[in-house]
Amino acid sequence: MLLVALIVGVFTIMTATPPTYRVSSVDMVMRKQGTGTGPDQNNPYANSDRANTELATMLVTLLKSPRVEQDLTRDRAVGEVEISNEISTLEPTSRLLTVTVSGTNPDDVREVAQAFRKRAGEALERRQADAKVPADQRIVLDGVVAPDSVTVTRAGQLRSAGIAGFAGLVGLVLTVLLVDRAAGRRQPTRSSDSGPQEGGPTSEPGPEERKAKAITATTRSGADRETRANGRVRQ
Repeated sequence: MLLVALIVGVFTIMTATPPTYRVSSVDMVMRKQGTGTGPDQNNPYANSDRANTELATMLVTLLKSPRVEQDLTRDRAVGEVEISNEISTLEPTSRLLTVTVSGTNPDDVREVAQAFRKRAGEALERRQADAKVPADQRIVLDGVVAPDSVTVTRAGQLRSAGIAGFAGLVGLVLTVLLVDRAAGRRQPTRSSDSGPQEGGPTSEPGPEERKAKAITATTRSGADRETRANGRVRQ
């Protein structure tokens, strides 16, 4: 019965825990138009240098600030926001800005990811406008992966079920051990209270019993002596 109750409890906790929804977006920091005289001046994807990577790192720092994260995630079912432009150990930073949002509501995680992308683009545009950068030479964010596809993960549900199952199993084992020990303690007590068994050793007589036996033995001895005396007289 305890095991069945444990299974039902674990299943209830697992179904009550909402799944985790996850969405990611990737944007590339690049120039609108090249300023050189080479053949690639009009190819924005060919104009990649260290400045683009540094701008991506600057955007990561800006979006990770507590004020921005609190402003964009307020009143939404969002649990974790990951922002990075790291890609590998050989090249730790790049011009690819990745935003990953996790939460319990698919619409909220999608809206938050889009809000982070918008805030990064606005910050990039505002800083260049303040620096009087010509419009055709400004650096922009080009969308590589849009936050449209939301994936569902059951990690939170499995983690809750595992914790509940482990705690319940430990409690079940302890309960069984305690009940078994209590039953073992009651068994010798019942056998001692049931009295002497048939054919077993009897308890020693009390003082009244010993006195009664002594009187009986004395009476019998006197009667035997009287009987023997009467027999001799008749002879």
